[in-house]
Amino acid sequence: MSYWPPHLPRSLPPATITLPECLEASAALHPEHTAVAFFGRDITYRRLQQEVEAFAGWLRNRAGVNAGDRVILYMQNSPQWVIAYYGVLRAGGIVVPVNPMNRGAELQRYIDDSGAEVAVCSQELFEFADTRFREIVVAIILITVRVDFWRGARCAVDFCLPASRCAKACDTCTRLCKSSSGESGSAAWIRADCTTCRSRIFPSRCAALRSVALLRA
Repeated sequence: MSYWPPHLPRSLPPATITLPECLEASAALHPEHTAVAFFGRDITYRRLQQEVEAFAGWLRNRAGVNAGDRVILYMQNSPQWVIAYYGVLRAGGIVVPVNPMNRGAELQRYIDDSGAEVAVCSQELFEFADTRFREIVVAIILITVRVDFWRGARCAVDFCLPASRCAKACDTCTRLCKSSSGESGSAAWIRADCTTCRSRIFPSRCAALRSVALLRA
C-alpha cells in the first residue's frame, strides 16, 4: 500500500481464545449484565451461556454434530439465532448462515456447497427446509406484536403456517386458521403453545430451540 497510518499496526496477532470462550468469560465476569435485548425482554450473559451450553450438548449428543461439521442457520435476527450461532461453535461445528429470503433452489445450493446435514430454522421457514436435512431444529420465536402488524395475527404466541398444513390442526386451531386467512389463504396461524398441533405438524425428528421464558409476552 502506498500509505498506511503510522500509528496503526500492519499486522494483528492471531486470537488466543475462541468466541465461545469469550462468551464464557463475559458470563463469568458479568453474569447479570444484559447480553441480548429483544423487544423489551433482556437475556443475561448467565442465561445466554446456559442456553448455548445446553444447545451445544444437544448438537453433539443428539444431532451427531462433530468438529468441523457445517450447520446451517436459516432464520431472522433473534435471540435464538445468537444461541444457535454460539452453540454451533461451542459444539465444534462451523456456522453457515443463510439469508431467510432464500427459498428452495437457493437454499439447496448452500446445502450442496457446504455439505450441511443439520439446520436450525425458524418456524415460518420450516416448509422450505423440511426433508432437506438429517436433523432440523425448529426455533419458535415469540415476540410481542401489534394485532395489525401481521394480517390475522392473534397474539404473540401464535405462529404462521402454510394453509395446506391447517388440515392437521386441532379443531380450535383450525377455526383460527380459517378466520385468519380464509379458506383459500396462502398462510394461516395456529397457537404456538398448542402441543397437539405441534406434534402433528412438525415431524418427531424436529427439536425445538426455545427461550420462551424470557420472550413470552
